[in-house]
Amino acid sequence: MNRGIRNTFAQNICRTMSKPAISPQIVTKLLSYDYKSAAEKIGFTVVGILIALWINRCDENWKKSTLEEKSLRELHAALAVDLVDIQSATQGDTANIWHVQKALQFMRGEPVDWDSLPHYFKHSFFYSFLLSNTSAYETLKSRGLDLISNDSLRVAIAHLYDVSYEFQTKVDDINNTLYNNHISPLRVKYFAKDPFSKLPYELNLDELRHDKDLYNALKISLEMNYKIRQDYEHLEAEVLALQAMIQRELK
Repeated sequence: MNRGIRNTFAQNICRTMSKPAISPQIVTKLLSYDYKSAAEKIGFTVVGILIALWINRCDENWKKSTLEEKSLRELHAALAVDLVDIQSATQGDTANIWHVQKALQFMRGEPVDWDSLPHYFKHSFFYSFLLSNTSAYETLKSRGLDLISNDSLRVAIAHLYDVSYEFQTKVDDINNTLYNNHISPLRVKYFAKDPFSKLPYELNLDELRHDKDLYNALKISLEMNYKIRQDYEHLEAEVLALQAMIQRELK
């Protein structure tokens, strides 16, 4: 080690040794400080914060649970209204099918109660469609579909409204076009424009029986009512299943 380095090292040692020692008063204060009390205060503060966070979380969960229950009850009530319409449509289509079959028997020259012909023809030109009550579902979507905690139930709700109802609406639009283009003109031609007018009609039975367009219109009406009844029976089953799921979730 050369002389310059040795001198620098010696100077540094001297400076270090020349610094004053820690004051006895500071040592006394450090030793006498109530660390236990300070730790307790810190612990109480931490516990208080954790309790406040837990209460806030419980409150949020309670609000979400309450809102979920409210949404499910709203959906259940809306489905009850839809179910009445769906079942009414299914029963109505069944009655329509019977009347159309009777009218077609007459058109084919088969035996039929002639006094009941006005009644048969009147109900041969009806068909059903659903105006679904989607307000409860729209409200749920505005709140967020993830509000429904049960994954299977959430999927079932979305499927009914976004798939089944949407599909049925499109089918009903097609049926409406079919009715307006091929059935309604014959109803207007031979029968009262108001389908709810009182019976009996003044019918020219010979003219009716030889009208091929009327016969074809009745066949279209028959097939349309068969298809509508089938569609609405499937829709009824899905609505009933969803209602049962909601009831189980509410319990």
